[in-house]
Amino acid sequence: RNNVIYKYVVKNTGKDVMYFGCGGHESFNIDGRLDEYRVEFEKEETLLRLFHDDDGVLTGKTAEYPASKTLYFKDVPVDNDETLIFKGIKSGWCKLVKNTGEAVAETHFEGFSNLLFWRPDGAAMICMEPWTNLPDTVGENIDFREKRGIEPLKPNLERVIERKIIY
Repeated sequence: RNNVIYKYVVKNTGKDVMYFGCGGHESFNIDGRLDEYRVEFEKEETLLRLFHDDDGVLTGKTAEYPASKTLYFKDVPVDNDETLIFKGIKSGWCKLVKNTGEAVAETHFEGFSNLLFWRPDGAAMICMEPWTNLPDTVGENIDFREKRGIEPLKPNLERVIERKIIY
């Protein structure tokens, strides 16, 4: 098997605290329909889904899915350029698996507590996107430093976050 390692190195070379967030946007080919695939998590997850509007802004609407180590796309489809946004993921990795058992890719994301799934409508791919931060909610006017998942970094320090994808 092959792997790719992503290394985020955030350096604050300034004199003031710097605020940042980061995330990924990897996509993986699928052969067939998306409902023929599932995601297997490292740990049992009670998935909390956050819904968004057409501009990608959170609406405040949520849905919670029963605790499981598996997310089946046949039960939670990703259609019409919609993004599944899951907040508060405890797992440090997940795998995209064909329902026949064939693993497509495994993504490791320690330090990222949000996981998004997106695909263009009908495309033969799915994005698995770990993020540290989340989009704004409709009507919010929050200073960037106070947004969900934004981290402070003091002057002359650096923060290193690594991720790995196995395929």
